[in-house]
Order: sequence, then C-alpha cells, then structure tokens
Amino acid sequence: MRPPRDPSRIPQILARLRRAWETCPDMRLGQLILVAPGDLFNIEDEELLIRIERVIAPEPKPSILEGGCCGAQGWQG
Repeated sequence: MRPPRDPSRIPQILARLRRAWETCPDMRLGQLILVAPGDLFNIEDEELLIRIERVIAPEPKPSILEGGCCGAQGWQG
C-alpha cells in the first residue's frame, strides 16, 4: 500500500498548471490536459505536468502543435 499523498503538493502543482495554461490562454482546461499523451488516469501529478509542459513549451515540436500551442491566430482546437 502506498503512503498517502502530501496535500501540500496541490498549490505547487496548480501554480505550475497555471503557468502552463497562461502560455496558451485560448486553450480550454480540457484541451490543456488532453495534450498530455498517454494514460492520464494512472500517472502521478508530476508526470502529468511534465507531459503538459513538454507539449506547450515555448518551442514546441512542429509535429505536435504547428505554429506553437496557440499559433498566430490562437488555439484552433
């Protein structure tokens, strides 16, 4: 059995999620979460944030999101 998760992690995780979201403010929360590839149900919070940050980094891979996460015209998702 795993130890209980530390509730003090929540403000830190939300702050990082906020920074990531502010990078692409035209994205809806669901879109932001869904850009993280793979199994989202069983991953830890830290891994989810790593995946989100990797996708919406300032220089995203063009094969993932052409023209940046928001593109010149804003998010088109």
